Formats: sequence, C-alpha cells, structure tokens
Amino acid sequence: MARTIEGIVPVMLTPFNDAGDIDYPGLERLIEWYLARGADALFAVAQSSEMQFLSLPERAALGTFVVRQVKGRVPVVVSGHVSDD
Repeated sequence: MARTIEGIVPVMLTPFNDAGDIDYPGLERLIEWYLARGADALFAVAQSSEMQFLSLPERAALGTFVVRQVKGRVPVVVSGHVSDD
C-alpha cells in the first residue's frame, strides 16, 4: 500500500570527503540526524545533493544507501535524473 508523503520532507545534502567521494559514514550520521528531528520522509539524490556532479552509478549507490539506512522508518523519494538542457 502506498503511503501519503506529507509533513517535513528535507531535501538531503550529501557530505563528501576531502578526496571528493561521498562520505558514507557522514551520510549515515546525517540520515539519523534528520530522523531524530522528526523528518516525515527524505528526498535523496536531489539538486542539493550535488547529483549533477555524480556519475549514474554514484547516484544509484547514494539512493540505495539512503533507502537501506532508513530501513523503512520513513518514505524515501530518490530522484537522480539530470539533463544538460
């Protein structure tokens, strides 16, 4: 059954390490921070996630990581599409 998404739905940021790779431990902490503060859903791999600078495999891995970390506690919306025009 589909859930209605309403309430607080932050457009997630994506932390990066000094090498420019996704900082997955930092992302895990950020997800838990959003959830501890009452997020009703998460919007991952969005423009604020710097997705336009990530490859398709990196975007897929980012979205997969968020969904797995959330473990069904709230809905996750994953975008990840970009266009040059």
